[in-house]
Amino acid sequence: MRIPRTRLRRPLATTAALAAVAWGVTIAPAHADPQGACNPNFTRYYGVPETAVVDSVITYRIAVPIAPGTTGSRTVTMTKQYTVTTQVNNSTDFTVDAKTLFGNVSTKVGFQVSDTMGSTDTTQTTETFNFLQPDYYLVYQGTRRVQGEWIKWICARTGYDTGYWLRVGGPNGVYQSFEYPEQGVVSCSTVAPPGSLRAKAKQELGC
Repeated sequence: MRIPRTRLRRPLATTAALAAVAWGVTIAPAHADPQGACNPNFTRYYGVPETAVVDSVITYRIAVPIAPGTTGSRTVTMTKQYTVTTQVNNSTDFTVDAKTLFGNVSTKVGFQVSDTMGSTDTTQTTETFNFLQPDYYLVYQGTRRVQGEWIKWICARTGYDTGYWLRVGGPNGVYQSFEYPEQGVVSCSTVAPPGSLRAKAKQELGC
């Protein structure tokens, strides 16, 4: 049963894309190493994701029992369950150079992830929904989290405005980011594609 809502959300992905990024799926390494010459005055660093693990995370939720005779519009405030933050090497304080890394992560997984400092705690958690039938519902907010290892490249200077790409040695770094959050409502009768946030919310409901 589909529950009309007062706020539209961005669709997660096509069915094929969902199948590729189900819970805990590791996207196969696909190197996008920088090629050719570079100008160290403009682009100093370049991050390449070595691996990417995508999973669905419920960040806010609230159970809403709707008894017979109590259907209709209701405003609810969800409670926090989990926080996802954008991090580079386990730090939320990173430079603008990390934008190249998160841009390449978005390309790798096939959807846009946050490339700025922030977390899922900055989103709106009070919403109004229209419950049309008696049931036991879960109002949720969540996201697709992406975690993995990355490789750092630097533009090694050979002249005033010339250089070449050089891979930095040592162990890989680690990163984490997330997709723009989604809100929704589910009950045990809700049809949810495997690997989707709706399916994860049904799991949280105990269906």
